[in-house]
Amino acid sequence: KTVVLDSIMYHAGKKYELDACVVMENHVHLILTPLEKVENAYYGIPELLHSIKSYSANRIQRLSGQRGSVWLGENWDRIIRSDKDWYEKLDYIVNNPIKAGLVERAEDYRWLYFAGLK
Repeated sequence: KTVVLDSIMYHAGKKYELDACVVMENHVHLILTPLEKVENAYYGIPELLHSIKSYSANRIQRLSGQRGSVWLGENWDRIIRSDKDWYEKLDYIVNNPIKAGLVERAEDYRWLYFAGLK
């Protein structure tokens, strides 16, 4: 989980603005805003996810000696269209480790990032 969070944080501010993320045992949630790649052209979601997955998969394989796929090929993305929707998604991310019974307080979960937390 640490490798995945490190990968997400590595690209934050370079390819996207990161509002929040949580790395769970078998999935990840992110709220991000793609940054401009060149004038009037932004990084696409597939490209951003490839960066995160490729960077973390290579590191996991090096550390563990594991070969083969680390990530599933599927992704689910959503466009956040309102403040209400953003807050709902943020609440879901922040509370995901609590709902999973991993911690009692969100700030105690090591693999959660939200600038307003802590």
